[in-house]
Amino acid sequence: MVSNFDSENSYSFNLKFTDDLIREFELRDTDHSCKDLLNGNNTTIYASREGGYKLSITLAPNESYVLELQKSVSLIDTDE
Repeated sequence: MVSNFDSENSYSFNLKFTDDLIREFELRDTDHSCKDLLNGNNTTIYASREGGYKLSITLAPNESYVLELQKSVSLIDTDE
C-alpha cells in the first residue's frame, strides 16, 4: 500500500523489492502483472535485475494504491 496524503503535490518514487520478495515471486527480467486492489485497475511492471527490481510509482495529490503482485507462471516445463 502506498499513499500520498499531500492535497496539493504529486510525488514520484521507485519502490524497491526485497530479496525475499524476489525469491518468493520468482521475479525474472520480464513483465509482471500487478492489480490495484483499491481501484480495481491492472498494471504491468517490468522487472529487471540490473539496478535492482523496482516499481516506478507516481501518486497524484490524495491518491493511494494497494498493489497485489501476481506470482510468475512458467508455461515451459523445465523438468525434462
